[in-house]
Amino acid sequence: MLTSKVTTRIELPHESGQWIEVRMPSAWILDKARRAQRQQSIAMIGALDASVLAAWQNNSSKIEQLREDTPVERSEEYDWLTLLQECITAWSYAEPFEKELVSDLDEVTVKVVIAVLVPNKTEADQKNASRRSTKP
Repeated sequence: MLTSKVTTRIELPHESGQWIEVRMPSAWILDKARRAQRQQSIAMIGALDASVLAAWQNNSSKIEQLREDTPVERSEEYDWLTLLQECITAWSYAEPFEKELVSDLDEVTVKVVIAVLVPNKTEADQKNASRRSTKP
């Protein structure tokens, strides 16, 4: 499917009458956003003090267990700014849409749009869940 042809108008429930139109992210856009998120993570780790890294390594088994027990939202895998700049195509605000202005969106609006672009459950997850819930 050509994702550039699949657009959705998102009504913003917290801003009466306002909307944002997005195109669905392609595999390339998702990969670009995933790489941007990884680069940010690497930069954060690189900025850590050596004593913090040593403590982290000493507790790595506890941290790994916590990570396994804590569900991670699928959207956390991606850099949100990259997704928004690549996928927003129009909006109803008085200011004409420009990619550079995406960084001015408020947190609530960003979360509403990201939830549409990267739902926590993929179609494959939903199909697998429905197969498991079907009784023979």
